[in-house]
Amino acid sequence: MRNTLTADLDRIQQEILDSASIDASDHPQQLSLQGAVRAFDTPPKLRNLAKILEKHEFSDVLHTEQQAPGAAVEWLVLARATVVVYEGFLEELFQRALPLSEDNIYWDQVLRHRGWLGLYLLQTLPQRLWAFSRLLATQAKQQIDATDFTLGTLRNSVSDRTLFRRIAFPHIQGQKAAMANKFISLDTMVKQEVMAKRKGLRGLQGVQARAVGMLATEAKFENADTLQQDVIGLASMLESLSDELCSDPEDLEKSEILDATAVHASASPAGVAQTLIALSTDKIADSRAFYRASASIHSKPSVLTRYWPVGVGLYFSGSTILKFISNRQQAIEEWIRETLETAKSFWQNWVIEPISKIIATIRHDEGSEVALMSRRSLAADMDSLERMVVDFAVDNPEFASTTDLDALKSAAREGDVTPVLIAYEKNIKSPLKNAVTGSLIRSLLIQVQKTKVDVEVAINGIDKLLKSQELVFGFLGVSPALVLLWAGGSWCRRTLGLKKHKMGSTSKIETVKVLRTIERLLTTQREGGKLSYKRRGLILCEVQVLRKYAKRVPSSLRHEFLQDLSDVEEATALKTDAVRQVIARIYRVYTTAHIL
Repeated sequence: MRNTLTADLDRIQQEILDSASIDASDHPQQLSLQGAVRAFDTPPKLRNLAKILEKHEFSDVLHTEQQAPGAAVEWLVLARATVVVYEGFLEELFQRALPLSEDNIYWDQVLRHRGWLGLYLLQTLPQRLWAFSRLLATQAKQQIDATDFTLGTLRNSVSDRTLFRRIAFPHIQGQKAAMANKFISLDTMVKQEVMAKRKGLRGLQGVQARAVGMLATEAKFENADTLQQDVIGLASMLESLSDELCSDPEDLEKSEILDATAVHASASPAGVAQTLIALSTDKIADSRAFYRASASIHSKPSVLTRYWPVGVGLYFSGSTILKFISNRQQAIEEWIRETLETAKSFWQNWVIEPISKIIATIRHDEGSEVALMSRRSLAADMDSLERMVVDFAVDNPEFASTTDLDALKSAAREGDVTPVLIAYEKNIKSPLKNAVTGSLIRSLLIQVQKTKVDVEVAINGIDKLLKSQELVFGFLGVSPALVLLWAGGSWCRRTLGLKKHKMGSTSKIETVKVLRTIERLLTTQREGGKLSYKRRGLILCEVQVLRKYAKRVPSSLRHEFLQDLSDVEEATALKTDAVRQVIARIYRVYTTAHIL
């Protein structure tokens, strides 16, 4: 929108400067103006514009021929200055959009819940009582100063039962006399006041939006031939809008609507320059002051008004809280100490140590291996079994099938203790005799050693299985602690508002509300038609609100989100269907990405 206007002017400037042929001795003023044009390559601040324009002397006569020497350059300087005023004025209007939107949301929330109405009444009660007491004091002073003062006249002047309502609820004064004197419940009066504030706020918002829509729609520079009329028209529009924004919204609805196509064809370059100077120094500032005064009447209560009940509650409960803390100081200190110690132990035992073990496992640190038995236990027992079997075979050669000791060792290592079993089978036939001689007991003890080795082999298999899954067990051990840390950190970020790179639930809700508002504006518009000034301005203002919320969009999608908002701004110049398509795309894309 603003970039398009600047781009068109850049194109026209290039055409004019390329075709300009001016003799420095004949037209030094025009060469000065050419320097002024180039000075606008870096757009100045609005507050500095008057100083730049006052340095140059503009013609008091309107050029009837566009081809007059240097006339195009003169209008080019004014066009650049007009763009500065246009952008400054538009930025001023956009800056008002977010507070107006937030105040609208606040009043909607108050009206939605009865408890909020009661809280609003409590928050504003001191102001109402103060206004009523001031009126009573004023009336009493007037009655006392009167020549016919009596206690009866003073009593009658302050005994009017509708007096408090009219002072405490000023919106009643604008109602008809019959309605003002009619009995109205307190909650109804509060609700009517809130509705009146919201209505006034929306009226103010509508006036601002209509100005934005008119500027966005009618501001254009077509070509070098029409530059003069375009500058005059845009400057006249800016002046008229600044005056319009200093008027009451209700009066504007009753008055004739500004004709955006009307231009002052007789305006001279000097007259346009004076208009731009007045806009940059006074008129925009006056409209800002009028807006602030009007918004203060309808805006949400101040921070002091909203939170004084909390402050009073803390003040009166402060002594009780301090007394409670002082009486339980030792218990509180002990609780804090135990909490810190618990947190420290949790961090050390459930986070640091498991992670250290995982690192040691990855590095194959022998000290970190998981084991169910000693590393050399199986080998020692196996060697012992081999020696037992070999010695038994040497002492009892009749039971051995071979005299090869290596073969016997190999068989024993594989679990084959046949010589011992043969001897056991023979000795068991005469158990008492062989038990006394010791041969039965020897064969039994060798089998016990064999059983021990078998058990250790089984345990060794389980041990190898554990070692193969050692890393898995390490991560399983540290996972609960990491989950607790993540949950606690997320809760702290939500509580303290530290979620910088993710749109919080509140921002999501507000973003959806703004998108819904835009879609409602499109739905109530005639199907396929162009947007009116007011509707286009309202949509553009809501887009500016969305730009504020874009800070909460993840940085990886923020550029795309802002690009989509720019598409909405550009689509408002077309038919409503184009805007609907962009809004539908925003819903579809960012809902899928869980941004909305």
